[in-house]
Amino acid sequence: MLARSSGSSDTDGCNAITNARDIAGQIALVDRGNCTFVVKAANLQAAGAAAMIMVDNVPGAVPNVV
Repeated sequence: MLARSSGSSDTDGCNAITNARDIAGQIALVDRGNCTFVVKAANLQAAGAAAMIMVDNVPGAVPNVV
């Protein structure tokens, strides 16, 4: 399920999720960029998502995340 948010990009998960009813209990798909992975995960967790898949829309290696 594509997560929608109220930020500059409606699919990056950097702001409150606007379709939380659709996301709850689902695996959410978000775009990479515009904020940290932690912010995206927190917003999706607040919306009730079961998991997050991030689409890598930036060339090059994914940064190290601990």
